[in-house]
Amino acid sequence: LSVSGQTTEERYELGLREAIALSLSKNFAVRIEKLDPGKAEQQLQRAKGSFDPSLSLSVGTSSDEFLGVEGEDRQDQASASVGGVLPWGSSYSVGLNSNDRGTPFLNQAAGANGAATLRVTQPLLRDFGKASNYASVRIAEKGLDQSKLGLRATIMETVANTITVYNGLYFAKRNLAIAITNRDLALQLMADNQRRLEVGSIAAADMIVAETRYALRKETVLITERQLREQENVMKQLISDSVEGLLELRIDVVELEEPELYAVDAGKDYAQALELRPDYRTALLGIDIDEIAVTRDRRQRLPNLDVVGRLDYDARGSSLGGSIANLDNERADSYRLETVFSMPIPNRRDRSQYAISRINLDQSEIGLNRLKQTILIRLDNAARRVTSSWSRIEATREARLLAEKSLVAEQKKLNLGVSRS
Repeated sequence: LSVSGQTTEERYELGLREAIALSLSKNFAVRIEKLDPGKAEQQLQRAKGSFDPSLSLSVGTSSDEFLGVEGEDRQDQASASVGGVLPWGSSYSVGLNSNDRGTPFLNQAAGANGAATLRVTQPLLRDFGKASNYASVRIAEKGLDQSKLGLRATIMETVANTITVYNGLYFAKRNLAIAITNRDLALQLMADNQRRLEVGSIAAADMIVAETRYALRKETVLITERQLREQENVMKQLISDSVEGLLELRIDVVELEEPELYAVDAGKDYAQALELRPDYRTALLGIDIDEIAVTRDRRQRLPNLDVVGRLDYDARGSSLGGSIANLDNERADSYRLETVFSMPIPNRRDRSQYAISRINLDQSEIGLNRLKQTILIRLDNAARRVTSSWSRIEATREARLLAEKSLVAEQKKLNLGVSRS
């Protein structure tokens, strides 16, 4: 529903299904929430990006002069490397580099040195395994699921609000029609009493009663008109993304369908609520996230114990490219394998983080039980309202018919002069 460039009042007839469709496509809250899954998807990709390899390239030249030594040491350098971290914690770096000395200097001959290096570090305790290193990705995956549930919750809430507001607008429209009818009846009674007063068939007090009633019913019309406009504004805010000309739009709602009796089944409704309610499913995902964090932080309390391996190939040549080419055959090989241990004392930071994660998990589990209790109570209250409201519909329909008969009877008595105002 888009309104623009309006300077005069425009009326728009709206059905309930159309109102729901407009609210899902135009409502600002829904449109904002629709963007969240895309943002969560990018956050997931960002978390996965932590394991993307990194490429480094470097080319440069240098010149060094020494006091008391004739000439200068000019060198050209080039290097390339690829490195990163794997999901199970291994970090790696593969590189090629070459250093070319153009002219001899001191005891260093002219020529190029080339080297190929492979370095791998594998944690054995802290930072070992996917439970530690892949936790951010798993949490981001759960966050994406939560954002989808958040969108679903917003859609459900918007649909429910639209139905409620639509019914409220329909009732406000009917209430205004009733108020206008009552005002007109009071005006007619006041006119009739004026004629009766002139012929002396009623007392002046009856005329005052009729005038008072007419004044009160005029006030009721003004109040119900204001309530109708306010309800219209609520509906327009739900179904429109327009600003200009929105206040000049008048909404007419169509006749509501007859209600259908809903058979309440407490056990079935509760099971369905736990299966379909977005807030409950979101809470379950929250517990999953806390469990991932607990598993990660439990391992982070451990000391660092890493195995570091390094393999180097060195070769010489007459140029940068030649030294790299000679790595295939004319090279010198070396390797190094070591174990590195480190541990903070007394490691309060990681121990405290694990304790916090445990508390967060306990809170989430308690919150889930509280939510289940709330769902159960709300379902029971809603079931009672459904049963009670259905009984009230029948009772109110019967009372209305009796009131109509009473009105007709009193009107006849008044016309015969045997009833007061």
